[in-house]
Amino acid sequence: MQFMGNKSYHGEVKYVPNLDEGHSPMDQNPCGARCNICTRKKSMLDINTNQRSQQAEGGVDEIDLDETDHWNSIKGEFMYVNAALVSGMCDKSPTGVSPAAHLGNGCVDLIVVRKCSRLNYLRHLMRLSSSANHFDFNFVEVHRVKKFKFRPLTPDETSIPAYSATMDSLDLDSGLFRRSSGSYNLPRSTSTISSSSWNIDGEINRLPAIDVNVHCQLINVFARGIEQFEDKTSCNFCCKANKNNTVT
Repeated sequence: MQFMGNKSYHGEVKYVPNLDEGHSPMDQNPCGARCNICTRKKSMLDINTNQRSQQAEGGVDEIDLDETDHWNSIKGEFMYVNAALVSGMCDKSPTGVSPAAHLGNGCVDLIVVRKCSRLNYLRHLMRLSSSANHFDFNFVEVHRVKKFKFRPLTPDETSIPAYSATMDSLDLDSGLFRRSSGSYNLPRSTSTISSSSWNIDGEINRLPAIDVNVHCQLINVFARGIEQFEDKTSCNFCCKANKNNTVT
């Protein structure tokens, strides 16, 4: 079984936490149409844009916010690392991977599951497939962050040289990272250094190292937003019939 073959990976996660205490991944305020949190964030963005425009007109240099970011670090062995921009609720997960994630707050919910026993990992996954709190384990951490990065480590917690810098290109056929300074082998499953890959909304990224930066409400999307629907149909037969009916 795939579950039995799952293993942990050594790595380091660095992240910049969200400093807005008005919302967190643990609150009971899900995102939806006309979300108060996302709307308030939009108002703050408009104010900041006006302030930057006034500073530019007055000849005042802008502050580089990247230099003032405070990075936190988590090192260890992880069963998985996940980042949720929306709750991700579906038939198989009624509340989603992060029930209180917001689409337009400028953050992602970073979920880190440390190495644990297979029994505890199964308990976590079982809660994920129900409405129970799947964060309520001592090996699970969840943080609301503005940006994060992941780097694979060797068991002695030293950075793998092949991933310590951004690669110029990746040749999947030959299994090499190519840079101007040389080529590096892509670790295989038989390698002494375990590495995994990233599933980015269905797209597989075989580079273990990754940098993620959230750009808050950068584009406008013609939509009404996330909406909550309550299925009040009690008859399973009628429910299936409604799904099969189409409007012509």
